[in-house]
Amino acid sequence: MHLKSLMSEDPASATGSIRSQVVSRFHKAQKYAFELYTLLESPESNATSNDLLEAAAYVFSFRGLEAFEKKHWEEALRAFAVSRTIYSVLSTNTKNEVYQEQLVGTVDPSIRYSAYQLQLPRSMDIVAISRQYFLREDSPRIVEAIEKLDSQAFTEQMDVDVPEAGSVTSVTWRGRTASVEEANISIALYEAHTAEAAYNSQEQQGSTDAFDAVLLAWQDAVDATRKAIDERKAEGMSTTEQKMQNLHLIWTVVNYSMICWRVGRNRVMISNIMSGPKKPKKDGQAPSEEVSGKKLGHLKEEIALYDAILQV
Repeated sequence: MHLKSLMSEDPASATGSIRSQVVSRFHKAQKYAFELYTLLESPESNATSNDLLEAAAYVFSFRGLEAFEKKHWEEALRAFAVSRTIYSVLSTNTKNEVYQEQLVGTVDPSIRYSAYQLQLPRSMDIVAISRQYFLREDSPRIVEAIEKLDSQAFTEQMDVDVPEAGSVTSVTWRGRTASVEEANISIALYEAHTAEAAYNSQEQQGSTDAFDAVLLAWQDAVDATRKAIDERKAEGMSTTEQKMQNLHLIWTVVNYSMICWRVGRNRVMISNIMSGPKKPKKDGQAPSEEVSGKKLGHLKEEIALYDAILQV
């Protein structure tokens, strides 16, 4: 993994001999990991189901890395699909951050890049890809161990159905239309539009709290789009490719929507401050220092909100 990271930092160092050395080391690591798994299977080891699953995930991770370096993309996907399913179940059941680090740092990026090389539809998320390439009939013991920890590990994934998200298939910005191919972005856009519709249907739209659900939904759309762009860059996709241009257009749309709703929220807050309850003043009595101080505080709040509007 160290050699692999050095090649990523300095592509010029990725000579044929270095690549062969990396493949050879991954092959040896896979072999030793499998020996460990075999030892843990024996009753004398007193290994738990978690131990066996972790060892299996280790085996398939190295198997996937070896296939990845050989550019055997389908073989890599099949191996990473097993390790991802195991690490996901272990992460959920044990709350151990190590498993999540394995997913985020190695497994998920490798799955996404292999899927890109195989030209799989962008609408397929990583969970769907893992489900498709996990050949359960080839690993019955592993499947059994997974289902012991989580009986719904496979059925839940297969029962996921979000047809509404499919309705957000494109966005338009100043006469240009971009197709939405990423499942996560499609879902986030649908939820943002749903939150907007819920806000517009309210009788009282002057409450700043009413904005929070909309702002949160658009923030999720912004985050999903940013993540997709970063992943495509990591895969080496050029900015001139149509898929990357579509993502940048979506990025413009979601950020513009986010800004509009932020400005709207700040304007409502200013209006609420200006029309706030006034303390009645007795005839002939000058306002107290406390009242003047509150007024000054309100003016400062208004200035801060106007400044926030200008900043966005």
